[in-house]
Amino acid sequence: MIRAYARFASRHPFALLALCIFVSYLAYLQLSGVELEATAFEKMFPEDIEVIRGFKIAEDQFFGSQNMFVVVFIDPELYSEYSVRDIRQPEVAGYIKLIQEKLEGVKGVSGSRSYVDYVGELPGTLDEIRLRIQENPVAEAYISGDRATALIKLQVSDVSGREESFVRDVERAIDSIAPPPGVRAVVAGDPVNGKIFKELTARDMQATARFSFLGILFFTALVLWSLRYSFLPLASVTLGTFWSFGMIGALGIKISSTLAGVVSMIMGIGIDFAIQIIGRYMQEVQGYFGRALSPEEAMRVTLENVVKPMAITTIAALIGFRAMALGELRFMHDLANVMSIGVLACMLSALTFVPSAVLILNKLKEVRM
Repeated sequence: MIRAYARFASRHPFALLALCIFVSYLAYLQLSGVELEATAFEKMFPEDIEVIRGFKIAEDQFFGSQNMFVVVFIDPELYSEYSVRDIRQPEVAGYIKLIQEKLEGVKGVSGSRSYVDYVGELPGTLDEIRLRIQENPVAEAYISGDRATALIKLQVSDVSGREESFVRDVERAIDSIAPPPGVRAVVAGDPVNGKIFKELTARDMQATARFSFLGILFFTALVLWSLRYSFLPLASVTLGTFWSFGMIGALGIKISSTLAGVVSMIMGIGIDFAIQIIGRYMQEVQGYFGRALSPEEAMRVTLENVVKPMAITTIAALIGFRAMALGELRFMHDLANVMSIGVLACMLSALTFVPSAVLILNKLKEVRM
C-alpha cells in the first residue's frame, strides 16, 4: 500500500493537490461549528460526582447558579453641581426600579433584587426612603457604607454558550434608560466574566499562533537551509491545523479557555511530518545516498521510506493523547480529542500537500532543491 501510494503521489501531484483543495473546502464548511466557551468550574468534573449533581439540582431549582449584578454608583468623573449625592435619593431609586422592570424582559433573567424591593412604593423624599430602609435592615446589604453604590442582584438561568449575546441584551436594556445626573450602571458577574474569557481566549490563540508561525519559519529555514522551501512545512502544518479545526467543528467539540494554546501545540508537533518528507527528498535529489534522483523518483523513494516511521510516530502520539482521556477530568478529555485530531490532520496534510507542492514547483518553475 505504501509503495502504491508513493507511485501515485509522485506521478499525479495535481490530482493530489486537487484532493487537498477539496478537503480544505469541506473543512471550511465546518469552521462555523467551532465554538469558544468560557471555562466553567462545574464543566471540569464528571457529572456523576455527588457534589456536581447537587450543584445541578441547585441550579435547576433556584434560578441558576451564575452570579450577576448591576452595579449602580455615583461616578466622580461625571460630577457636576446637578449630580446626586446619595444613592438612596428618589430619582436613583426610581432609576433602579426601571432597570429591574426592563431586565424582566431579557431572556435568561428570572428575577432581581435591590434595596428598592424593601422600600415598597417609592416615597418622594430621601428621608422617607432612609426610614423605610431602617425598618428593613436586609435592604442595607444592597447599599455601600458610603451611600455611593447600590447593587441589583440578578437571578440568571443557564446562559452557557451565549454569554456574549446575553450580556449584550442586558447592557442594551440598561442603556435604554437615562440615568440621574452623575450616576452610572455597569454589569458584572459570571456571564460577563465568561464573555471576557472568550475574548481573551480568541486573542491568545491568535497571538500564540502568530508566534508559532514565525518561530517555525525561522527554524525550518535554518534546518533546511532554504528560505523558499522552508515555507512548505509551514504551509503544511497550517493546512493540517485548518483541517483539524474543520473536523473539530464537524464533531461539535468546543474550545475552552483552558485550550487557548492548542494551536501552538498542534503546530509544534505537526511540523515534524513535513520536515521529514522535505529533508529526505532533498537528500535523494542531491545524491546523498549515492545517485542523484529525478524529482519524481526522489519523491517516490522518499514516501516509501518515511510513511512507515511517520505512521508509527503518529500512532504513538495518539496512544499518549488517548491515555489522557482515561482520567475523569473533562478538560483533559477535550485536550486529548483536540490534540489527537490535530496530529492526525497534520500527518495527512504532510503526506498529501507536501509531495504535490514540491513536484508542482519543480514542474512549473523547474526548481531543483
